[in-house]
Amino acid sequence: MHVEELAKVEARRAEEVCITKELRGKILEAKTAEEDLRSKIVEIAGKADMKSQEWQSGLEKSKEAFRHLRDETTDELRLSVEKCLRGFAM
Repeated sequence: MHVEELAKVEARRAEEVCITKELRGKILEAKTAEEDLRSKIVEIAGKADMKSQEWQSGLEKSKEAFRHLRDETTDELRLSVEKCLRGFAM
C-alpha cells in the first residue's frame, strides 16, 4: 500500500511540475505582451504629443496671420476714413 501511495504522490508531483512549467510560460507570455503594449503606448503618446505640438504651432501661426490681417485692415480703414474726413473738411 505504501508503494501505491508513493506512486500517486509522485504522479501528482509530476503533474504539478507540468502545471508549474505551463503557468511560468503563460506568465512570461503575459509579461512580454505587457511590455509590447507599454512600448506601443509610449509610441502612441509620443506621436500624439508631436501632433499636439504641430497643431499648437499651426494655431499660433494662424493667430499671428489673423492679427496681421486685422491690423492691416484696420490701418486701411483708418486711412480711408481719414481721407473721407479730409475731403469733407475741405
